[in-house]
Amino acid sequence: MLHEYKMRMPNQHLTDTEVATLVTYLASSPAAPAPTAASPIAPGDAVAGKALFTGTVGFRKGGAPCMACHGVAAIGALGGGTMGPDLTRAYSKLGAALIAWPTTMPVMRPIYAGAPLTDQEQGDLLAFLKGEALAQRTFSPGAWLVGWASGGAFLLLLGAQLTWRRRLRDVRKALLRRG
Repeated sequence: MLHEYKMRMPNQHLTDTEVATLVTYLASSPAAPAPTAASPIAPGDAVAGKALFTGTVGFRKGGAPCMACHGVAAIGALGGGTMGPDLTRAYSKLGAALIAWPTTMPVMRPIYAGAPLTDQEQGDLLAFLKGEALAQRTFSPGAWLVGWASGGAFLLLLGAQLTWRRRLRDVRKALLRRG
């Protein structure tokens, strides 16, 4: 994964037995069907899903917004968190099974155990992420941040130069008069 996707696979904290079982399963069924969601998902609204993803509207049971850990192409200049994987094309890979992550992924399970998503929230998030499957990042969030930081540093240095440009000249004149 590191070579192909430029990111490390998160540690799933699996035991040796679980790893062996998983490897055996994957080796024995090369054409396994894609995972599906446990229950039918309500039709959702992509606009409401974006509000839930970004946290502008909170989850009904108080769970953390997705953007705290994940990013997608359409949510602004920096694109969200980087602790979890980028979800821009996640729907095209996983379909509706993506919405099971909060309860099935070991890293996310403790966060959402006491605050599961409602059926409508699941539908709204899926509608948003389904639209994101077509999106493309047109910039690198890291490069964007470096550019803004460099520009800000330049403006600060320019302001300091304009504010104190005569300081050394005035100090030198005073020293020369004494000498």
